[in-house]
Amino acid sequence: MLDFLRSKPSNKSFIIERCGEQVRPLLGVEDGDANSSHKSESLPLHLHFKQILKKCTNISTIKNFLNKIFLNASDYTALQYGRFYFSGELHKHMYDRVSLEELLLEIGFTQVTAKSHTSSQIPNWASYCLDITKNNRPRKPDSLYIETIKPK
Repeated sequence: MLDFLRSKPSNKSFIIERCGEQVRPLLGVEDGDANSSHKSESLPLHLHFKQILKKCTNISTIKNFLNKIFLNASDYTALQYGRFYFSGELHKHMYDRVSLEELLLEIGFTQVTAKSHTSSQIPNWASYCLDITKNNRPRKPDSLYIETIKPK
């Protein structure tokens, strides 16, 4: 996915709408500038060269290069899977609204309701800005917001 986002895709607005605001830096897009060209295209030659030099001297780039040289294809693939596994957001289970509601009711919760990123039974929920960007959009558009009550 990262390689795709860095490939300067033409449908930046759609990608931001689908993936959320966190992909803007990867696409090189400022707020409200989703269809503009990538920033590095307008860089002067000496700054572009400086970016390349900085990337070449980056220890992670060097380690990755050496790993590609010394590991066979299957070992390098295993290394990439391992890096992904320990890199962040992994999902053990995925639910849609209906199946999650069924599960919550089955284990004893009541009043299961679907909400949005700005609505809640919690007073002044939107003021906490937990899943919202500064433009009042959901941080991750594919998120599921469910609220329920646990009986005493």
